[in-house]
Amino acid sequence: MSTKEKLAKREYGEESFVELYQEEIDTIKDYEKDFTRFDELEADEQRELELDARSYYRKFARAFLELGDGRVTQEEALPICERFDELKEEFQTIKDVEQEKEKMEHEIHIQDLEEAQMNQKIKKYHDEVNNRHILYVSTSIMLIVAVAFTIFVMNYFRILLPMIILPGIIVIFGAVIALVFFYRNQKKSLEKEKLYGVMKSNRRIVSNRSLIEYENQCRKLVFYNEKYNTIFSYIKSEQWKLFGFCAKVLEVIESEELQKERKQFLDSLKKYKFQYPDLWILYTRGLYDKKKREELRNQWKQRIESCEAGIKKHTKNIDRGEAE
Repeated sequence: MSTKEKLAKREYGEESFVELYQEEIDTIKDYEKDFTRFDELEADEQRELELDARSYYRKFARAFLELGDGRVTQEEALPICERFDELKEEFQTIKDVEQEKEKMEHEIHIQDLEEAQMNQKIKKYHDEVNNRHILYVSTSIMLIVAVAFTIFVMNYFRILLPMIILPGIIVIFGAVIALVFFYRNQKKSLEKEKLYGVMKSNRRIVSNRSLIEYENQCRKLVFYNEKYNTIFSYIKSEQWKLFGFCAKVLEVIESEELQKERKQFLDSLKKYKFQYPDLWILYTRGLYDKKKREELRNQWKQRIESCEAGIKKHTKNIDRGEAE
């Protein structure tokens, strides 16, 4: 196994899933620390932050309602907005990987056809070598038998040498010419067989590299597929249709219309050392509304449970692999 193949297996192997899920759990737990941070503020500090949050949220909620024309709820759109940049980048990555996978499948198919043709040519020249070897050996045996028989006839019938020397020379010369011809043809076929054998070995090396790269692409797709089925399992299938709408929501958040209130709210979050101010730009009510805070906590709890189940599964696979 090459270094590149080992690195690829490590990058998208069982350990990668464990690291991915643990990182997600740690991030969600850090979200919870912002709740604790809000609760630790003095009463007047909480009021200041809540006033800024409410001022921003009123404008945001109004702009969101107008954008969605009342057909889309924040609960449907905000989970995608939360990870929008990451999702957008990975959607493109997945698209690129799928295209590369299709390309590799085509290349491997062509290489398989070429190898099949190469095997036919190798078999053809191998058979020629064997056939010509048989002809060479049989002709040699016939020549030896002919010479021996001639000597036997001369001795037995007392035939004078001058009488058969010319026919004998002709026969021997013809036989030698045939042997040389068979030998040269056999040698050419043998050289071609070796040549195609070398070509096949080289093509096999290229084919193996293509196969490794193809397996890497498949491994990436498996990785992203499981990531979306686990980390983003809280996003329902119909919510993914709102991806374009979520892009517009983020544009509204960055718009001049909300700039003043958004900046004031962000400044307050940074002032009181909240770790994830951009998160609260989306889930603003979660800071001061107990019901929304509980909903967020329940959602995060489900996400943590999904990641813990993923860690448990892949840890078992790692342990099973080490045992084997």
